[in-house]
Amino acid sequence: MQKKFLSKNKKPIIIIGSLILTGVITYLLIKKNKSNKVPGINAPLTEQVSSGISWPIKRKAASVTSPAEQAVIRNIQVYLNSKIDNYVEERLVIDGFFGDKTEAMAQKILGIKTISYSLYQEILNKI
Repeated sequence: MQKKFLSKNKKPIIIIGSLILTGVITYLLIKKNKSNKVPGINAPLTEQVSSGISWPIKRKAASVTSPAEQAVIRNIQVYLNSKIDNYVEERLVIDGFFGDKTEAMAQKILGIKTISYSLYQEILNKI
């Protein structure tokens, strides 16, 4: 009985199996591409690092913060905001500048005032 069913329905089974396999492969490729990107930036993290970001990220005047550093700081601010209890503390403004408030929140949540490259990679994995 099972042999008859398989021999009669070979084409639909092959087509459905191919569609499922194609869907799984597409999903995995999309997931892989998203994990290699920095949120808010269209370049992979390795290219971003070579674009002149000064590590560790620390408090400095907004006028000397490069656009690439601003993107990194926005990601840090998003992460810090995700750890804030909204009823107790005021959320950070996602402005891309590592000022007094961002430094104070980093100290409170992470226990340090500067963000190293390796810590930033960990933060990206948690966003």
